[in-house]
Amino acid sequence: MKNAKGFWVILKPVNPFTGVAVEFSFCSSNVPTATMIYPGRVFYPYLETYPSVSIECFDGGFSGESSCSIDGITISANNAIVSQFPGYVWDGAEMAVFKGSADESIWANLDCIFTGTMEKAPELNDSQCKISPVDNSYLMDINVFTETYAGTGGLEGPAELQGKYKP
Repeated sequence: MKNAKGFWVILKPVNPFTGVAVEFSFCSSNVPTATMIYPGRVFYPYLETYPSVSIECFDGGFSGESSCSIDGITISANNAIVSQFPGYVWDGAEMAVFKGSADESIWANLDCIFTGTMEKAPELNDSQCKISPVDNSYLMDINVFTETYAGTGGLEGPAELQGKYKP
Protein backbone atom coordinates (compact mmCIF):
# COMPACT_ATOMS: atom_id res chain seq x y z
CA MET A 1 0.00 0.00 0.00
CA LYS A 2 3.05 2.27 0.21
CA ASN A 3 2.66 5.23 -2.22
CA ALA A 4 -0.95 4.30 -3.06
CA LYS A 5 -3.12 7.36 -3.74
CA GLY A 6 -5.56 8.48 -1.12
CA PHE A 7 -8.40 10.97 -1.52
CA TRP A 8 -10.15 13.22 0.97
CA VAL A 9 -13.41 15.05 0.26
CA ILE A 10 -15.01 17.80 2.34
CA LEU A 11 -18.66 18.69 1.65
CA LYS A 12 -20.35 21.74 3.20
CA PRO A 13 -24.14 21.74 2.84
CA VAL A 14 -26.25 24.25 4.73
CA ASN A 15 -28.53 23.47 7.65
CA PRO A 16 -31.89 24.93 6.52
CA PHE A 17 -32.93 25.81 10.09
CA THR A 18 -29.79 27.67 11.17
CA GLY A 19 -28.46 28.80 7.78
CA VAL A 20 -25.01 27.59 8.85
CA ALA A 21 -22.82 25.28 6.75
CA VAL A 22 -21.90 21.94 8.29
CA GLU A 23 -19.03 19.71 7.20
CA PHE A 24 -19.11 16.11 6.08
CA SER A 25 -15.64 14.65 5.51
CA PHE A 26 -14.85 11.42 3.66
CA CYS A 27 -11.73 9.61 2.52
CA SER A 28 -10.88 6.63 0.39
CA SER A 29 -11.06 3.28 2.15
CA ASN A 30 -7.33 2.66 1.76
CA VAL A 31 -6.46 5.57 4.08
CA PRO A 32 -5.45 4.11 7.47
CA THR A 33 -5.16 7.49 9.23
CA ALA A 34 -8.69 8.58 8.39
CA THR A 35 -9.47 9.97 11.82
CA MET A 36 -6.08 11.48 12.64
CA ILE A 37 -4.97 13.49 9.61
CA TYR A 38 -6.62 16.74 10.64
CA PRO A 39 -7.10 17.52 14.34
CA GLY A 40 -10.75 17.69 15.32
CA ARG A 41 -12.11 16.37 12.00
CA VAL A 42 -13.11 12.80 11.31
CA PHE A 43 -12.80 11.53 7.74
CA TYR A 44 -15.07 8.55 7.17
CA PRO A 45 -13.61 5.93 4.76
CA TYR A 46 -16.70 5.68 2.54
CA LEU A 47 -15.46 6.96 -0.86
CA GLU A 48 -16.19 4.30 -3.45
CA THR A 49 -15.02 6.02 -6.64
CA TYR A 50 -12.12 8.35 -6.73
CA PRO A 51 -12.51 11.70 -8.43
CA SER A 52 -10.64 12.72 -11.55
CA VAL A 53 -10.29 16.17 -13.02
CA SER A 54 -10.22 16.85 -16.77
CA ILE A 55 -9.39 20.05 -18.59
CA GLU A 56 -10.34 20.71 -22.21
CA CYS A 57 -8.47 23.56 -23.86
CA PHE A 58 -9.63 22.93 -27.42
CA ASP A 59 -13.29 22.34 -28.19
CA GLY A 60 -12.74 21.22 -31.79
CA GLY A 61 -13.51 24.66 -33.16
CA PHE A 62 -12.00 28.03 -32.59
CA SER A 63 -14.43 29.45 -30.05
CA GLY A 64 -11.68 30.08 -27.54
CA GLU A 65 -13.68 28.29 -24.84
CA SER A 66 -12.08 25.91 -22.40
CA SER A 67 -13.61 23.84 -19.65
CA CYS A 68 -12.67 22.05 -16.48
CA SER A 69 -14.75 19.26 -15.01
CA ILE A 70 -14.57 16.69 -12.27
CA ASP A 71 -16.25 13.33 -12.48
CA GLY A 72 -18.98 12.52 -10.00
CA ILE A 73 -17.89 11.15 -6.66
CA THR A 74 -19.59 8.08 -5.21
CA ILE A 75 -19.91 7.51 -1.48
CA SER A 76 -21.20 4.35 0.18
CA ALA A 77 -24.73 5.06 1.40
CA ASN A 78 -24.83 2.22 3.91
CA ASN A 79 -23.92 4.33 6.92
CA ALA A 80 -25.44 6.73 9.42
CA ILE A 81 -23.59 9.76 8.01
CA VAL A 82 -25.13 9.66 4.52
CA SER A 83 -28.58 9.01 6.00
CA GLN A 84 -28.44 12.62 7.31
CA PHE A 85 -27.96 14.12 3.81
CA PRO A 86 -31.65 14.69 2.90
CA GLY A 87 -32.04 17.21 5.72
CA TYR A 88 -29.55 19.72 4.26
CA VAL A 89 -29.47 22.26 1.43
CA TRP A 90 -26.98 21.05 -1.19
CA ASP A 91 -27.44 23.33 -4.22
CA GLY A 92 -24.32 25.48 -4.34
CA ALA A 93 -22.78 23.80 -1.27
CA GLU A 94 -19.00 24.20 -1.11
CA MET A 95 -16.75 21.22 -1.58
CA ALA A 96 -13.04 20.43 -1.83
CA VAL A 97 -11.08 17.35 -2.96
CA PHE A 98 -7.56 16.57 -1.76
CA LYS A 99 -5.08 13.94 -2.97
CA GLY A 100 -1.98 12.48 -1.43
CA SER A 101 -0.25 9.28 -0.46
CA ALA A 102 -2.71 6.95 1.29
CA ASP A 103 -0.33 6.57 4.22
CA GLU A 104 0.02 10.34 4.68
CA SER A 105 -0.59 11.51 8.22
CA ILE A 106 0.03 15.26 7.85
CA TRP A 107 -2.79 17.41 6.43
CA ALA A 108 -0.40 20.05 5.06
CA ASN A 109 1.19 17.46 2.77
CA LEU A 110 -2.02 16.87 0.81
CA ASP A 111 -2.65 18.58 -2.54
CA CYS A 112 -5.98 20.31 -3.11
CA ILE A 113 -6.97 19.18 -6.61
CA PHE A 114 -10.45 20.70 -6.74
CA THR A 115 -12.54 23.37 -5.06
CA GLY A 116 -16.01 24.10 -6.25
CA THR A 117 -19.65 23.69 -5.43
CA MET A 118 -22.31 21.04 -5.61
CA GLU A 119 -24.43 21.17 -8.74
CA LYS A 120 -27.43 19.64 -6.97
CA ALA A 121 -28.40 17.48 -4.02
CA PRO A 122 -26.68 14.08 -3.87
CA GLU A 123 -28.44 11.28 -5.72
CA LEU A 124 -29.21 8.58 -3.15
CA ASN A 125 -30.16 4.97 -3.72
CA ASP A 126 -29.99 1.88 -1.50
CA SER A 127 -26.23 1.47 -1.66
CA GLN A 128 -24.65 4.60 -3.13
CA CYS A 129 -24.70 8.36 -2.95
CA LYS A 130 -23.52 10.22 -6.07
CA ILE A 131 -22.10 13.74 -5.69
CA SER A 132 -22.15 16.07 -8.74
CA PRO A 133 -19.49 18.77 -8.37
CA VAL A 134 -19.17 21.92 -10.48
CA ASP A 135 -15.99 23.98 -10.74
CA ASN A 136 -16.07 27.69 -9.99
CA SER A 137 -15.47 28.75 -13.60
CA TYR A 138 -19.16 29.66 -13.92
CA LEU A 139 -18.26 32.79 -11.93
CA MET A 140 -16.35 33.95 -15.01
CA ASP A 141 -19.40 33.64 -17.29
CA ILE A 142 -20.01 37.36 -17.32
CA ASN A 143 -19.56 39.92 -20.06
CA VAL A 144 -16.70 42.20 -19.10
CA PHE A 145 -17.40 44.50 -22.05
CA THR A 146 -20.21 46.96 -21.44
CA GLU A 147 -20.00 49.46 -24.31
CA THR A 148 -21.26 48.69 -27.82
CA TYR A 149 -20.56 50.19 -31.21
CA ALA A 150 -23.19 52.65 -32.46
CA GLY A 151 -22.46 51.73 -36.09
CA THR A 152 -22.52 55.37 -37.21
CA GLY A 153 -19.07 55.40 -38.82
CA GLY A 154 -15.68 56.63 -37.67
CA LEU A 155 -14.74 55.48 -34.15
CA GLU A 156 -18.24 54.00 -33.78
CA GLY A 157 -17.59 51.57 -36.65
CA PRO A 158 -19.65 50.72 -39.74
CA ALA A 159 -23.33 49.75 -39.55
CA GLU A 160 -22.40 46.04 -39.41
CA LEU A 161 -20.82 46.60 -35.98
CA GLN A 162 -23.87 48.23 -34.44
CA GLY A 163 -24.70 46.56 -31.12
CA LYS A 164 -21.45 44.55 -30.98
CA TYR A 165 -19.35 44.96 -27.84
CA LYS A 166 -16.26 47.15 -27.95
CA PRO A 167 -13.06 45.51 -26.73
